[in-house]
Amino acid sequence: MRNKFYEDIDFLFEEAIQRHRNSGTGDIPWWIWALLAWFASDNVMNWIASPILFYPLLMLGMICTVLHSMGVLSILLDLAFPIIKSTVNNLLAKTPVGIRI
Repeated sequence: MRNKFYEDIDFLFEEAIQRHRNSGTGDIPWWIWALLAWFASDNVMNWIASPILFYPLLMLGMICTVLHSMGVLSILLDLAFPIIKSTVNNLLAKTPVGIRI
């Protein structure tokens, strides 16, 4: 029981450290997102017009729609996000960039 307790405490400590590091990265104003959408709209339309990108995106959208209608998509996302987040944070920790997810 003692070992389990120490493992749980270490896990909570590491999680608290990660949350503390990520506390200041989500304060981007809405108008910056609007400017980004305005200036990037022509590039996005060109990407979508490309059949090489359009058909895979269409297939991915259809798969996500079917998974959502079956009620499985939220479960898969809940399982995948922590794995993706830890992988991206591990990659970002190896770079000099101070950004974490």
